[in-house]
Order: sequence, then structure tokens, then C-alpha cells
Amino acid sequence: MICAQCGKPYDGGYCPSCGKPSAEDSTEAAAFSEGSSSTAADDIEKNYIEAPSEPEKTPRPSHWLRNSLILVFALALLSAGAAVAAQQFGGPWGLSLPTAGSSSNTDIKGTPYEETLPSGHYVVGVDIPAGVYTIIAQKGEGRLFTALGVVDAQLVAEGGPETVCGFNGVSLEVGDTMTVTGMTVHVKGMASGATSARSNTATKTVTLAVLSGSGGNAVPGDTTTAPTVVGTAPQAADPTKTAETGKTTAENSSTGTTAAPSPSATFTAGKDFPAGVYTVEVLRGSGTVVSGSEENGGIRADMSLDEKGGSVKEFRNVNLAEGAEITITGLDIQLVPSI
Repeated sequence: MICAQCGKPYDGGYCPSCGKPSAEDSTEAAAFSEGSSSTAADDIEKNYIEAPSEPEKTPRPSHWLRNSLILVFALALLSAGAAVAAQQFGGPWGLSLPTAGSSSNTDIKGTPYEETLPSGHYVVGVDIPAGVYTIIAQKGEGRLFTALGVVDAQLVAEGGPETVCGFNGVSLEVGDTMTVTGMTVHVKGMASGATSARSNTATKTVTLAVLSGSGGNAVPGDTTTAPTVVGTAPQAADPTKTAETGKTTAENSSTGTTAAPSPSATFTAGKDFPAGVYTVEVLRGSGTVVSGSEENGGIRADMSLDEKGGSVKEFRNVNLAEGAEITITGLDIQLVPSI
């Protein structure tokens, strides 16, 4: 057989020189290849058409986004709660309190100082040493302020999210005065100075008796200095109004009559008792004590022994200078000289 490609003779199905298959083998190979391709294509088409279709799978919703949103919301609530707790419960919970405006550098080293103080005026360098303090309302609610304006705010010992219970960084300098009204506060910090005795013209305890008049008695247990008892008839220019506010008293709903006013009297320093600086203490009754303004060392306080309804039972270091008037309604009190 002659090879159609190279022209050399050969026997067999392929040319030994160039490898070309013989014409018969080429026809068979082509037929086989064509048949195989067709069969393969037919098989693929058949398998594709006849293969059972699988039900469409619905993708499972991913919970990642939902869980992430829940986590973010929870963290926001915790942050808000922490902020509220820091204001309302900063001391007990050990969280940060608001920092007061300072009249000097608050980075002071000194002697540890801690004291619980009732309502009153506290002269720095006399009643409380100079220093930097954390001050927290311990009982009641009222105003905390200083003469130099370091802090001036309403504090509440137990209140809502909108309230503040205390301050960090209250810097008190000699010459300043801290005033606390309507509450008892806890003061803790570093004192940078000492205290000295007060120069006071008042030397004897005085009882101002409104409820019991001149028949008032000395304070039980007072064995050092018997208090001078000053009594005067209750004064009320208008029997339907109180001495302090002038507001009409409540009408009795069952009888329609006007309730009797609380007994009230006004005393003058230097006339009814010696002028000086006093701590006002309740002996009996429940009512009000008013003299001057709190910003100038005076007192305007609801007072009672049980301290209910926001009242206090003592108010320290009230300045009752010569000629100062003090009006007492519904109470017997005693004036104890401040030292």
C-alpha cells in the first residue's frame, strides 16, 4: 500500500514513515469518533432532561444582622444606665460623679479628711479645712453652694435619673464658705490646711419658745450651761396667713372653717438674745425658721425632730448679728453658740 501523504510503500494500518493511517482506518476512526461524540452529546442531553429536578431551597435567614442590632441596643442601654448611675448613685456604686468647677488647681496633696455634715454654713479654715473633696448627699435633698461659686446645685440622696447626688473635685479655699440646705452630706477628700477656733460673741445657749411661751424648759441633759428661755406671745397679723409665706391656710373641707394658724413669733438679736453665730436646734414641734438669706449666712428652713417631709432638725452656724430678726413658726428651738 502506498502512503497518500509521503508516497512510501507500507503494510498495515499506518505509514511507518509519517504515521498517517490508511484510508480504511481513517474512515473507521472518523466514523467511530463521530459516533462517540453523538452518543456522548445524546447522553448529556438525556441526563440533563431526564434528571429529576430538586426542589428549590429557600435560603435560611441569617441571624447575624439581627443579633448585631440587639447587641448594639443592649450596649446603648447599659451605657445610658451607667451614666445615670454615675450621677444618681456615684458614691455607693463607685462610679464617677460630675466634677465641680474649681477656683484653683484640684491636684492637691494633704491629709485625708472625712466628715458627715448636716445643713448649715461652713467657713473654710474654721468649720472645715481647705482642700479638695467629694461631696455626696447622704440624706434628704437640697442645695449645695459656695460663696466663691465653686459649686451651686441641687442634690438628691435618693432621686430619679434627672437628679445628681454629689460632686467630685469641690475645691475649698480659705475665705470661702460652703452652704448645705435641706440635707445631710458626706464630705471626703484631702485637706490642705487646718481649722481654727471661731471668734464668737455668743457664749450661752438660748431657748426661743414659741409653742410653750415663757414657760419653756431647758434642754434635757444640758448640765453645763442652763439656756436662757425667751418666750413671747404668738404673733399673726392675719390669722388666716402664715408668718413666713403669707399664704392662706387650708380650709377645712368638712366644716368650711379656716384652720388655726401655727403659733409664730419674731425675735431680735441684741434685744431678745445676744448677737452671735448659732446652731439652730429643734426642741419640739414642726414648722419653719427664717432669718435673712442663706447666701448671707441666714436661714430659711423647714425644721422638725423627725426630719420628715424634707425638714431638718438642726442648721449650723447661722449668723445672727446685732439687729437680725429670726421668725419661728410652729416650733420651740434653741440657739447653741458655734465654736
